[in-house]
Amino acid sequence: MEYEKTEGIVLRSLPYQDKNRIVTVFTNCYGILQFIIKGISAKRTDKLALSSPLCQGEYLFYRGKSSLMHFVDGSVLSEHLQLRTKMQHIQAAANLVQIILTSQLPDKPAPKVYQFFYKCLRAIPYFEDTAVLTNSFCIKLLKQEGLLALQPFCSQCKKEAMALHHGESFCSFHAPKFSYKFSQEQWDILLTLAYATTFSQLQNLVSSEYLNEKINQVFQENT
Repeated sequence: MEYEKTEGIVLRSLPYQDKNRIVTVFTNCYGILQFIIKGISAKRTDKLALSSPLCQGEYLFYRGKSSLMHFVDGSVLSEHLQLRTKMQHIQAAANLVQIILTSQLPDKPAPKVYQFFYKCLRAIPYFEDTAVLTNSFCIKLLKQEGLLALQPFCSQCKKEAMALHHGESFCSFHAPKFSYKFSQEQWDILLTLAYATTFSQLQNLVSSEYLNEKINQVFQENT
């Protein structure tokens, strides 16, 4: 039996039999893993915390015959309690979690995505409009995975782009029939969401329901 150790953030936790939980964790070394954590009780506050959503910890485990990892021991790094004070922050964190669950594969390492996910969780309380942060996370993730080529100019003629189709940027003339079309102001916001290098560049942006919906549709189409 070989023990392995990884840092991770709990995405989902489901009760299993008596005092056990099956916990889905996004790890920095292995991507998404599922752990079975046994013997959870009020007296074992460490296990209780390490099996709670949004907890960040170190997990010592070994692999069995199934896809479930067997939890051995661990330590809590952060419970991200600052996210639990406002419903808006809880919802933003839940949105980020859902993006990870939708886009990441089991046992596929994605250390850069993990680090960005962690940084975004910590940044949530500093955003008045948390949709801006989750939108930026969506777009940057698609861009990093090579699924979105968001550019200032049309991929066909180099005129100003204003539409997206299957991850490619198009001007109004070359945009295919079922493209996602945006105003110039919205396109400028998209570019900022995609290419901002600091959170401070995003904090003054204001999103709209239309833009939120379109970004979600683009994400769903490309994942």
